[in-house]
Amino acid sequence: MCRQSVRAALLGRCQMKSVKILFSLIVILLLFIAGCKKEKGDFIRTGDGKKSGEESGLIKNGSKSGTYDKKYLGSYRLRITGFTGVLKLYEEDDALKGTIQFSSWGRGKEQPLKKVRITGEKIYFIRSVSTRRELEEFGGSRYFKQEFYGSFSGDGSRVKGYFKDSGAQNSWDGRK
Repeated sequence: MCRQSVRAALLGRCQMKSVKILFSLIVILLLFIAGCKKEKGDFIRTGDGKKSGEESGLIKNGSKSGTYDKKYLGSYRLRITGFTGVLKLYEEDDALKGTIQFSSWGRGKEQPLKKVRITGEKIYFIRSVSTRRELEEFGGSRYFKQEFYGSFSGDGSRVKGYFKDSGAQNSWDGRK
C-alpha cells in the first residue's frame, strides 16, 4: 500500500512538471508571435537588404498588409471543387482589388472580393454574399462567407491554396 502511494505521488509530480513546461512553451510562443507581427505600412525587405518600393516593382497594398509585386496582378483561370471560373486581381485608386466570376453561378457576373491582401507570395481574400442586395444581384440561394488562402508560384503564373466554407476546407488553384 505504501509503495503505491509513493509511486502515485511521484507520478503526479511528473505530470505537474510536464504541464508547467508545456505552459511555459506556449507563453514563449505567443510572445514570439506577438513580437513578429507586422505593423500597417511596413515594407518587406528584398533579397539585397533594401526596402521594397516602387522602384523594385513592388507597390503598397490598398489594405493593411505591406507590399506586393505587380507580377501577381492579372487574370487566373480557376478550378474550385469541380467548378471553373476567373479570378482577376488589379489596382484601382491605389488599392488592391479583385473579382471572381463563374459562368454557372451568380448570373455569370463578376463578384467583387473583400479584404484582398497579398504579402510576399501569399494571398488572402473573402468571397461572400452577406447582404440582401448581394443575394439579389448574384441570384444566390443563401448567405455565405468563404475565406481564401493561397500562395503564388515564384513567377506569379500560378496560385493555389484552400478556402473555408461552412466549416469545411476545400482546395483551389489557378493559372494565368
